[in-house]
Amino acid sequence: MTVKNNISDQTYLKKLREVQIEILDYIFDFCKQHNLRVMLYGGTCLGAIRHKGYIPWDDDIDLAMPRADYDKFIKLWQDTDKFQLDCYDTNPEFWLPFMKVRNIKTKFFEDSIQKNYNGPTGIWVDIMPFDNASDDFDELARNKHRKQFYAELIIRKSSINISFDNTFNNRIKNIIAKITPRRLLIKKLYRVCASNTDENSPNLVCYNNRKDVRNRTWPRNSIFPLKKADFEGKKYAIPHDYKLFLTHIYGEDYMQLPSLDQRKTHKPAYVEFEDGTKIDFHKKETNK
Repeated sequence: MTVKNNISDQTYLKKLREVQIEILDYIFDFCKQHNLRVMLYGGTCLGAIRHKGYIPWDDDIDLAMPRADYDKFIKLWQDTDKFQLDCYDTNPEFWLPFMKVRNIKTKFFEDSIQKNYNGPTGIWVDIMPFDNASDDFDELARNKHRKQFYAELIIRKSSINISFDNTFNNRIKNIIAKITPRRLLIKKLYRVCASNTDENSPNLVCYNNRKDVRNRTWPRNSIFPLKKADFEGKKYAIPHDYKLFLTHIYGEDYMQLPSLDQRKTHKPAYVEFEDGTKIDFHKKETNK
């Protein structure tokens, strides 16, 4: 049945967040069971500190784990009838250098990039790896550049609808991607990111960003030991020195609200919830 009655943005966000919080809790319970370290990351950590929950216009959850725990998570994980791990290891179409845990009883299609995508599409929570890092920021910048190179090649081998400019460099990358096995590219990307095996290294770095690598590199003792913060009425782990952590990402004024034009919600093309509610944001109709 088609109902010509648009669902409000707040109702949509409430339903979406309920699904994400359920995934979040499952991840934290799983990590507690297996003694794995996991923490709120990025805008989710900022939301916990500034709003004690979601940033009002935010529509996703980001987590992070040190690489050793991240790899164990993948090895120990077992899909359920509701939750599915989505990453390079589990999905031959996966295109991102981090993992997602999805609710497979839902659907969430991002606007144009999933036009021809053949992989899982459930609502998700992202988990980023934190890699060991030295004080040599030139080395870290080189690692990040190489990581981005391999990540781009992997994207070219997936069915995700991301287009690249028709430049000479991109044509060369298309050729390299075509002749290089996907598993080899993933192996090379992993070797770059996890090349530092010193679990007592002075820093931790997250290579999954588009900014200067220094903005995503933190002293190890500013991350651990983890502490707890309120998020949507519950307590979750965050970096020990969250002020330094957030300052690196957002700057000294991270507690200030951004201007209205910077408050963006990543509204999808289409979403479907477990209760049968279907929202087509192009047609602006709600089906149930």
